[in-house]
Amino acid sequence: GGNDLIDSDANPTTGATALTNLVAGENDMSWDAGLYQTIEPASIGDYVWLDIDQDGIQDAGETGINGIEVTLYNIFGVAQGNMLTANNPIGGAAGWYEFTNLPVGVYYLSFNKGSYNFSPQDQGGNDLLDSDVNPLTGVTTPTSLVAGENDMSWDAGLYEFASIGDYVWLDIDQDGIQDAGEPGINGIEVKLYNSVAVLKGSMLTTNNPVTGAAGWYSFTNLLAG
Repeated sequence: GGNDLIDSDANPTTGATALTNLVAGENDMSWDAGLYQTIEPASIGDYVWLDIDQDGIQDAGETGINGIEVTLYNIFGVAQGNMLTANNPIGGAAGWYEFTNLPVGVYYLSFNKGSYNFSPQDQGGNDLLDSDVNPLTGVTTPTSLVAGENDMSWDAGLYEFASIGDYVWLDIDQDGIQDAGEPGINGIEVKLYNSVAVLKGSMLTTNNPVTGAAGWYSFTNLLAG
């Protein structure tokens, strides 16, 4: 700046000043050092897993899911980056993701569930093992990242619906085996119950929409159980 009384005189690499010659009686009050703090970047991420029992808690034996798109937004809704969940480069386990080199600020995450469903949010009282995603919106609550913070606690539990069914046929020779020429039967009522005999649905066997053959039935969009 051209003013030796208010500039910084320390070499940024060595921390030392240039040489100066003091004479008798001199009071040289011009040797200054300007310092600043480097703001360490922050990071955020964690894990997307297959929540087999749909309880919103990471249980033993429930594995990570690769290929789920995760998008990071700042508090103003501006996308800061997106990625697909992938193998953990350290442990080799599936389902891990991480956004790094982030400036301090307030962020939230959005998960694209694809063909899956979101587990219940904030279950079990352990933020390291629960699902942090709102099942209706697919986004997390905002969180504030400070300098140097590595917040690896943002997880998403996903589950798939199950289905059950098959075929009702006319067993002409009464041998209990579907033989060639034995046709399906339409109009037979099939009821589905859970293990405590609560009715989960009923239907009539009907033509298969794919093959057109009679006798097929299927109960879909079922929770595991």
